Amino acid sequence: MRMNKVRISILTFTFLIGIVYQPNWIYQNFYFNPRWVDDAWWSINYPAFLIIYALIFVGFIELVIRFVKKFL
Repeated sequence: MRMNKVRISILTFTFLIGIVYQPNWIYQNFYFNPRWVDDAWWSINYPAFLIIYALIFVGFIELVIRFVKKFL
């Protein structure tokens, strides 16, 4: 599948928004929850958390774009 410049720019912008802004419930439930962080056998630093969230957000937006192009 060939991606055009508009689609690449939309996904890049989505990645940057995912790095800069996370909804409050995501931050509080997945990163700042001390009960969950203390029980985990692994630890993740905040920049890695931001990158993982941004990649998941970009994947979700890509699925939305494909859905809209296919069905609308």
